[in-house]
Amino acid sequence: MSSPLILTSRTDLSLQPAPIDPSWIIDGNPVARNATLSCSSDGSAWSIIWECTEGQFHWYYDIDETICLLEGQVWIESDTMKRALYQKGDVVFFKKGAHARWQIA
Repeated sequence: MSSPLILTSRTDLSLQPAPIDPSWIIDGNPVARNATLSCSSDGSAWSIIWECTEGQFHWYYDIDETICLLEGQVWIESDTMKRALYQKGDVVFFKKGAHARWQIA
């Protein structure tokens, strides 16, 4: 049986624990959860819904990643980017090798 060429999903899925590496946490006790919405045939691209509670942490990107905020807000900064507030409707692209500091409040 071949796999379908068009997939649909929803963002109100049951999310599973996706712990942040404890050595990345700067402040608080951020708890992250996610669910995979889709995955490319070759496994090189995914669509994921992700949420996180309050806290401040580092994030190191080992792949290119785009985030699209559906709700809430986050302060993001890096060594090459001034601290800025991102919120519902904002899109941020992180290239492989990027490092950012996140603060979710």
